[in-house]
Amino acid sequence: QNLKDIYDKEDLIKLFKSPWFTDELKDTLRHNPEYVFIPLLCLYNGGAKPTELAQLYTSDIKKHQGIWIIEFNDYEDKNLKNTYYNTRRVPIAKKIIDIGFLNFVNHQRSIKEKKLFPKIVKYKSNGNNFLNKFSIYNRTFITNNPKKSFYSIKHLVNQVLKDNKVMVYIINDITGHSYGSDNKDISTYGAGQMPVNIMKETIDEYLTFDYIDLSPIEKAIKEVY
Repeated sequence: QNLKDIYDKEDLIKLFKSPWFTDELKDTLRHNPEYVFIPLLCLYNGGAKPTELAQLYTSDIKKHQGIWIIEFNDYEDKNLKNTYYNTRRVPIAKKIIDIGFLNFVNHQRSIKEKKLFPKIVKYKSNGNNFLNKFSIYNRTFITNNPKKSFYSIKHLVNQVLKDNKVMVYIINDITGHSYGSDNKDISTYGAGQMPVNIMKETIDEYLTFDYIDLSPIEKAIKEVY
């Protein structure tokens, strides 16, 4: 009963036609880049939790086996809900690289920022000010459905992967989900993640959302950074 409804196509179109991604785009990128990048990363890059994305350091964006990845870990002051399953390397989607995400990462490094999104404040409840802001923004510009929140994006990503018959083990390694109590042998005897190239192929093939035009965002990112 407490499950969130997924975002549908209409919701996503509204999101990317809302002020953060249109009239206010350049100012948002300059002053609150998390408002732009966290929804993009959650949608195109495998449904990571907003609390995971909010904690990232610039050092968590790196190359692994020749592929750009985001490394989710509990180093420094970061907290993961479940360290065993949530610690993972997720390849960065081609669409995220193409719009200039690495330009932003390099900019943060050039100004000596350790945190990718330094303006995000983490609360003791494990929430943060980004989630609070998005909750208001969601109701104002996207939907009045009380069961649709930021996590509706994550649920959409999972649904798209399931609808395309992606193996549950690939989905879990991308999203950081557990294998469930009935699949303990998988985590015990196959403790390693899926190879990053398999996860990247999955992300790039299925998490496309081609009805969204990312070219204005790409243009703005490359102008700002």
